[in-house]
Amino acid sequence: MRNWFSAGLLMYVLLVGCTQKETSDTATEVGDELLPIGSVVITDIVEAEVMIYGRKQIRDDNEEVTYDYVAVPYPHGMISTDYNVFFYQDNIQEVIFKGYESDEEYEFREFLKEHFD
Repeated sequence: MRNWFSAGLLMYVLLVGCTQKETSDTATEVGDELLPIGSVVITDIVEAEVMIYGRKQIRDDNEEVTYDYVAVPYPHGMISTDYNVFFYQDNIQEVIFKGYESDEEYEFREFLKEHFD
């Protein structure tokens, strides 16, 4: 019984791994529009996937610079503020997953565009 369970678990892990690799083939184009929170991207800042959780952000140590995004390591999430990754639209190399977009998201994105561009 135990060997059957181990074999089944191994098969599940292999199948999930194959499925995840295929998602990068359908990655979203980067473009010029700000991405919604929850988006998972690869940047030229760090060598890991990060999840966007804020836009038009100012770092505590430099109030003169406004970054397009702040993100956390994916899938770990917020570990501490030491792991925040601040970056610009131009730093995005690939969009792995585009976050949820609602009418409120579109309105807020327009607000950000009007006040920060």
